[in-house]
Amino acid sequence: MSVSVLIDDRASPLISRITTAAQASGLALVGARAVAVQVRGHMLKLNQERSRKGVGRSFYGQAAKSVTSVSDGLGALVNLSQRGLRLRFLGGVVRPGPGKKLVAYPAADAPRQAYDQSPRAFNDLDLSRQINPAHGGLQLCLIRRASTPISFVRRKRKDGTIATRVKAGAVLGGEVVYWLAKKTTHRADPSVLPLDEAMQTTAAEGMRTHLLTQAQRNASSN
Repeated sequence: MSVSVLIDDRASPLISRITTAAQASGLALVGARAVAVQVRGHMLKLNQERSRKGVGRSFYGQAAKSVTSVSDGLGALVNLSQRGLRLRFLGGVVRPGPGKKLVAYPAADAPRQAYDQSPRAFNDLDLSRQINPAHGGLQLCLIRRASTPISFVRRKRKDGTIATRVKAGAVLGGEVVYWLAKKTTHRADPSVLPLDEAMQTTAAEGMRTHLLTQAQRNASSN
């Protein structure tokens, strides 16, 4: 589910100066685009502050890419379609879906794909029980299946023939990708988005700048 921010006549009385609904909707969209820029910047800032160093994922960076602005006929909306963002913003309890007994959630150092896809998207996960550092107790989990990469080493002998041998690399896998639980509880985090007042102010400033620019253009053309 996405997160949406409504930009309408609450953002600024400037919209009331417009004579037609189409013009009002267009002006609201100008404000929404200004807010979209603000929200993207906010997401990128969170990405720098909250992403774990050295981990190949970028939750808030992806959220920044998901920001769009669109007119809804009456006002305008700023949408963020990043999966999991609504839960972080509003909080709540996640329980297993129909026919399921456990909820899978990504481990702290799981690859970014784990945040975008369900465990079914992976074909190399095994069920295990490991100590979860978050609470120090044993917990069911899905770990990456162990594998050993191999390479072929070719060497030219003195007599001109080629000798080939197989070289095994370090064992890979064994890391936790998903933890499994009967339910997960998430606290609301309003800081995921800029303050509502700040977004409405940004919308108003964007609309005011647009109107002033239009007025200057009209004055110069007359």
